[in-house]
Amino acid sequence: MTEPYTELSRDTLFDGKVICWQPALGYRFSIDSVLLAHYASIKNNDKLLDIGTGCGILPLLLHYRNSYMVFTSVGLEKQRDLYDIAKKNILENKLEHSCQIVNGDIAEKKILFLPESFDRVIFNPPFYSKKSGRQSKDEQQRIARHQKEGSLEIFIEGAAYCVKNKGRIYCIYPVSGLVKLLALLSIHKLEPKKLQIVYPYPDQEKNGNLVLIEGVKNGGGELHIAPPLYIYQKKNGDYSTHVQEFYKP
Repeated sequence: MTEPYTELSRDTLFDGKVICWQPALGYRFSIDSVLLAHYASIKNNDKLLDIGTGCGILPLLLHYRNSYMVFTSVGLEKQRDLYDIAKKNILENKLEHSCQIVNGDIAEKKILFLPESFDRVIFNPPFYSKKSGRQSKDEQQRIARHQKEGSLEIFIEGAAYCVKNKGRIYCIYPVSGLVKLLALLSIHKLEPKKLQIVYPYPDQEKNGNLVLIEGVKNGGGELHIAPPLYIYQKKNGDYSTHVQEFYKP
């Protein structure tokens, strides 16, 4: 059992236009979500699923960035306390008519959703192996950031079940797990179509640390690799021009 958060912080984005309540301590959204929200492509009348929505940050960002479009979203969160926070955020941002938050586990996808019922599926799965480094003492953060055995495949199986034929999926994952990610996507017929490597800053000797992926269900084998995305202009520097644009209203 996880204990409910007792203290929340009220944070804002885009000059206060987006309000995001999140735990003052423990699990908090990171720049990964901002990168993924910018990477994902939305069309009018789409129905979108965010697997593992946390505090609901991806729906908040996507609805703000695509406010000129008409689409609906569902945020799925298995941790009850984060689900409650996500619902609070949807109400605070007046998105209750376009976004629904569901308390459930994607492993139970057949109970929660009809097959092929979403045009887009987006997910930012747990990154870290239980064996990698020191784990967070906060249980909610540990669940959100550390993989259980097979958890990546559970997310991908869920996405493959939920997305329509020729529908698109978007995810962000560490470059170190790229081979596994590509293999699992192909096994489940979510063919990778676009890929972008994210680097901390320009440096010929610095490896990329994250990868953004777009896949298409039964989409064929052609893959486009986009130019690198740098988070910072230089080591210990400001955000790059591209990333600064992501935060502008």
